[in-house]
Amino acid sequence: MSLNAGGRFELTMKRLPGAVPAHILQRITTLRLLDEALRECLPAECQAHCRAAGLSGHTLHLVTSSPAWRTRLRFHSTRIINHVGQLGNVTVTRVDIRVRRTIEAVRPLKKTGVPRTIPSHSARAFAALAEETEDAGLKGALQRLARHGRDE
Repeated sequence: MSLNAGGRFELTMKRLPGAVPAHILQRITTLRLLDEALRECLPAECQAHCRAAGLSGHTLHLVTSSPAWRTRLRFHSTRIINHVGQLGNVTVTRVDIRVRRTIEAVRPLKKTGVPRTIPSHSARAFAALAEETEDAGLKGALQRLARHGRDE
């Protein structure tokens, strides 16, 4: 992440031209910036149990791992709002804290018998993007997506 001439943060990574729309990259950058700010202002014991999930209007949405952590994080809401306000490019007046659903609570997708495929040009783009990506987790996910390409 780097600061551009306009004072906004930009995601710096090798990418295929047009692979990810600019407005999505900007949202990713903003979310990463908010997540970093959140980690800076929270006590160490809270940091591992909270993530920035999004921003809508002036509301910062956070997710946490349990109702107990949600209660503890509510006590830090004012601190979070003040710290994020110091970033300059985001205005937050409210913090919404939700407990994330556990993996066991998420119902599996229904199998329809129709194989999930993507167009071959998308599969090639995912494969090429995976080659340019240094993050191992993201690289693996992109490679798995690329394997869903259909023959045309």
